[in-house]
Order: sequence, then structure tokens, then C-alpha cells
Amino acid sequence: MRTGMPRILLAEDDPAIRKLVEWTLDDEGLAIDEAADGEAAIDYLAARRPALLILDVMMPGADGFQVAEAL
Repeated sequence: MRTGMPRILLAEDDPAIRKLVEWTLDDEGLAIDEAADGEAAIDYLAARRPALLILDVMMPGADGFQVAEAL
């Protein structure tokens, strides 16, 4: 985990896609936090504000539109 830099929240329920995107962004030197479903993303957003949110629209529980609305 990189510290002291703006964070990106990656909200994606598919672990393979999540890992691929995380590796790609990490290779670019970006700081990534992950949420495996919409409810975890909403919990994250209740506590902090990322510089960027990469959001899967079709997630179990709260979908991407509900996460965006919560933001």
C-alpha cells in the first residue's frame, strides 16, 4: 500500500478483473484501495474520499449506481 498520495478506489466484484486493474494502476505508481462489492464501497466512501473512483455498475448488493448516489 502506497502512503502519502491520493488514493483511487476500485470497486469491482470480479476478483480477476479487480486484480488486473490493480496491477495495471500500481505499475503506473498509483495508490489503489479495493472494494469487492457495492456495500464495501459505500462503507469506504463513508470514511474517506478517494481522488478517483473506478466503479463497476453491476455488483451484488448495492450496484454501481447506488454507490455513485451514496457518494
